[in-house]
Amino acid sequence: MILADHPVTYLYNTLHYYEPVLRDQPQVKVKLVLTILGNLPTVGHDLSEQYHAYMREPTKAWLPDLPYYMKLVQRVVDSILYFPN
Repeated sequence: MILADHPVTYLYNTLHYYEPVLRDQPQVKVKLVLTILGNLPTVGHDLSEQYHAYMREPTKAWLPDLPYYMKLVQRVVDSILYFPN
């Protein structure tokens, strides 16, 4: 798999594989997300504003609320409806 073809899948697999090592290192997780997704022009802008705010201060705890998850699900639905494969 090439990173540019499936950056989110690549990020998920990387975080899943290294989860035992990264469990207590939120700064490293944020750096991975920024490195993999943040530098891709077609994906980085898709990260939510709340996540961007968290990335600026990853040492602060962030617990997304229900409206945040509802908005994420709506974005997925919108993407599927407007950009079918």
